[in-house]
Amino acid sequence: MQNRLPERVNPFNMADSSRRLSGQVPAGKLKRLANLLDTTDTSLAIELAFGIGEQGTRTVSGIVRGELLLTCQRCLGRMRFPVDINFTLALARSLEQAERLPAGLDPLIVDHDTVSIVEMVEDEVLLTLPLIPTHQGTVGGCAPGSADRLEDNGEAPDKQVSANPFAVLARLKNRM
Repeated sequence: MQNRLPERVNPFNMADSSRRLSGQVPAGKLKRLANLLDTTDTSLAIELAFGIGEQGTRTVSGIVRGELLLTCQRCLGRMRFPVDINFTLALARSLEQAERLPAGLDPLIVDHDTVSIVEMVEDEVLLTLPLIPTHQGTVGGCAPGSADRLEDNGEAPDKQVSANPFAVLARLKNRM
């Protein structure tokens, strides 16, 4: 198994010879994630296995692990986002061929002879990211100081998140 990742590979040739690749992808190479990243000083560990699966379908299976440092869209602080992705993609040369793949397989349409390893990995990472990255639901909450702000009336905000998004409006209405 190689310990470095080439920029581009011919996935069909790789599958026919059951090749395996592993290496690191620096976060700075994930261009479509650039506006969400707090820093590009991290990298993701990648393992790829090309082969032939059921019904003679050429596939690429991968594992992507690491941690990205995103910008929380609520407090604009640094947010750790663990990445632990397992995927299997079936190789197809066209949309028509992708539609004929066995059920349950996600296609990787190869328009040219080669695919970019970084773009393939970036696609998988993008699928796992929340639409709007925030600290909610992660360990640690928002950055220090952001949750300690005072509301307009000088009182600290309630620590509980209201189930009804209009509850704040109801409180404002009751003050009038």
